[in-house]
Amino acid sequence: MLKTASPTHELILTDPFGVSSVPGLSAPAQGAVLTVAGSPLAAVALVPPAVSADAPALLEFLARKARAQRAPYIVSWNLREAALRATPKMGASPMGAEPLRRYPTLFEILPGAAEPLPPLVCIALQRRAEEILRDLATLHEQGRLDLVVPDATFFVQRLTRAVGVLKPHLKEALQFDLRMKPEFARELERWALSQGIPADLQSDDFREAVVRQATYRLLGKVIFYQSLRRSVQALPELRLAGMDSSFVMPRLRAAFAEVLKVDYHAVFAEALIDRLSFPAAAATELAALVEDLNTRDFAHLPQDVVGQVFEQLIPREDRRGLGQFFTPEPLADLICAFCLRGPDDRVLDPTAGTGTFLIRAYDRLRWMGVQEHTKLLSQLWGVDIAPFPAELATINLFRQRVGEMGNFPRILCQDFRDCVIDVCG
Repeated sequence: MLKTASPTHELILTDPFGVSSVPGLSAPAQGAVLTVAGSPLAAVALVPPAVSADAPALLEFLARKARAQRAPYIVSWNLREAALRATPKMGASPMGAEPLRRYPTLFEILPGAAEPLPPLVCIALQRRAEEILRDLATLHEQGRLDLVVPDATFFVQRLTRAVGVLKPHLKEALQFDLRMKPEFARELERWALSQGIPADLQSDDFREAVVRQATYRLLGKVIFYQSLRRSVQALPELRLAGMDSSFVMPRLRAAFAEVLKVDYHAVFAEALIDRLSFPAAAATELAALVEDLNTRDFAHLPQDVVGQVFEQLIPREDRRGLGQFFTPEPLADLICAFCLRGPDDRVLDPTAGTGTFLIRAYDRLRWMGVQEHTKLLSQLWGVDIAPFPAELATINLFRQRVGEMGNFPRILCQDFRDCVIDVCG
């Protein structure tokens, strides 16, 4: 029996198990069920260092063990590496969600290590065991771990997985809507023509282009919403775990509507492609994505992460279909050098795209001595008829000072010919 101190309870490892053969696993596994106040908390399994802590067979074995005991968490540990996960529901893959915590590799333990282990290695293992138990105690008492500061690698990998799940389901739903909702089909055709997209409703390329825009735009909203909450604390936290799939999109739309009360219309104002039908399987993946993002500390998000995410997430071949026509930065710098002569100059880009000219103008005005972020934003205006580029332009300007109050980029998503803009006001 192993105990660790907890502010309110003792965590006790009981019900030890040893399995000489796990189907699909090349080595035996041993472990125990951790209980607190008599209730199962986690199933913990140890395997040799030569076996991956993420081995699907090991995770499936742990998930079955945890579900049988009604333990909400599982821990897989091969001495070198360890991961703490929520117990997946019946039928869900343990690999389908990011671990609640992935522990740093103990490099002092070699893949072929055998007992007896050196004293220093034993000390490192004892510390790791205590760390895992502390995290489980925190989960029991608070329902969540201390948040992890996100990086671009995490975002890109997790969002790429979400795109792979969402797009096929949305495409199937779009095909159904085009057949069964003629008024929607006509509206979508008009929208496509306004965006410069060939509006052939029978074309697979057309449906693919629409789904791309809808998917990336929705993911952009979710990421931007989480970033905004660090400076707009009145925005509600997104909690979708366990929610019926039919309520996921209404819940997100209600949260996005709260942002519109503040600003950021270029990102959160609803466009036609935001109204595509959202099948249950897509809503389930979206809820899982949001819950994974909830484990990240957006209050300490590095300045450049959001921009890096979309630069790395969207394949180059998708960008033209999304209305992203990138102006090379050296060319934008050359034009800004000719056009911006003083620190009080103002900029209006009527086809802003993702904001390259505006970002380079921002940097040049700052070089000229304008240091206040809100003043810089007040001198820059951008317009783009395409929703997703306008969304990215807003994000790219916003991320220059993520946590600053009054961080409102002047980006409009509409036809420039219909705009009335007072750039001097």
